[in-house]
Amino acid sequence: MSGKQAIALLLIGLAAGALMSVMAANVLRAQASYPQALMQVQQVQLGALRNAAKSQQCSGARAGEASLILDATARDIERAFYTNATVPADFRERAEHLRAAISEVRAARDCAQFAPSVARLAASCDACHQSYRQ
Repeated sequence: MSGKQAIALLLIGLAAGALMSVMAANVLRAQASYPQALMQVQQVQLGALRNAAKSQQCSGARAGEASLILDATARDIERAFYTNATVPADFRERAEHLRAAISEVRAARDCAQFAPSVARLAASCDACHQSYRQ
C-alpha cells in the first residue's frame, strides 16, 4: 500500500467516524427531547384549563379539548421518562395521581366543580415537579 492510499484510507476513516458520532449525538438528543416536549404540551393545556376556569367558560370546547390532550399525554408519561428502565414506584404513584386529577377535571359538570379540580390538577403537577424536575 502506498503512502497516498494510506492517507486516503485514514481520511475516509476519520470522516466516517465523525459522521457516526454526529448521528449518535442526534439520536441521544432526540430521546431527551420527548419528555421535554410532553411537559411543554401539558403546560400549555393546563394553562388553557386555568384560563377557562378564570373566564367561567368551564364547559367550552377549548376546555374539553385541553383535558383530552392532557389525558392522552398523561397516559404516556412513564414511558416518556423511563424508556427502557423500571419506573420508580413514587413516580408511578404521582403519574396515577395526575391521571386521577385529569379525570376529575373531565368529570366536572359546572364551574363550581371545574375550577377547584383544575387547581388540584395543577397541585398534582407541582408535587411531581418538586421531586423530579431537573
